[in-house]
Amino acid sequence: MGQSDLKDYFEFKEKRDTSFDHRISQYDVLMAYFQENPSRDIPIGEIAQWIKNVYVKETGLDIKYYDKVVRDLAHRGKISKVAKGVFRYQ
Repeated sequence: MGQSDLKDYFEFKEKRDTSFDHRISQYDVLMAYFQENPSRDIPIGEIAQWIKNVYVKETGLDIKYYDKVVRDLAHRGKISKVAKGVFRYQ
């Protein structure tokens, strides 16, 4: 997910409902990353690099405990755990 894709995603989320102040959750951000990379094994280290290189630079915000969010997405069935520290969105 490049910087323009991330910007488009945030603009879409903001336009979707402007009747109240809502924040884009860490779950939404990480699910968007997995949806942009379907059917590909993604190690947790790659997610960490993406957070540092793209997300933080674009938004100025950091995702703390991203590994917990990813594990929870796998637990909820949104993504699949392929191996230890490797996840996939299908």
